[in-house]
Amino acid sequence: MDQEKIPKHAGNINAQKHGGAGAVYKIKNNQPFTGLASEVEKQLTVDLANEGPTALLQLDCIRLHTAAELYWSAILGAAEAGDMDKFSGYVKVYGWLAASGARLLAQMAATNGKEAPTKAIDVLKSLNRGK
Repeated sequence: MDQEKIPKHAGNINAQKHGGAGAVYKIKNNQPFTGLASEVEKQLTVDLANEGPTALLQLDCIRLHTAAELYWSAILGAAEAGDMDKFSGYVKVYGWLAASGARLLAQMAATNGKEAPTKAIDVLKSLNRGK
């Protein structure tokens, strides 16, 4: 998605930073997106129509694994520093990111005609093999 197409909005500083919390609120309350989330939704709709679902799955997969790798580094740093509070917090986020990324990898394998692993251990083994 082209970041230049996302308008900058005045008002709530958190909305200017990312708008994610507002978008989650709208999803939970079954309300339409407004502001920044609405603009991003429009662009994603265009991207989906032009590039197809596999491209969006790939983008999400890459983003999840990128964030997971960053958290993995933070986990190692917190462990070295002996900061168990940070370590525990980072592990929780890493676990969610890694599991979500693994599910997307399985989905992508299925859409590419490959047999997708269904057990968590098989997904992790596939990740370690780079498949």
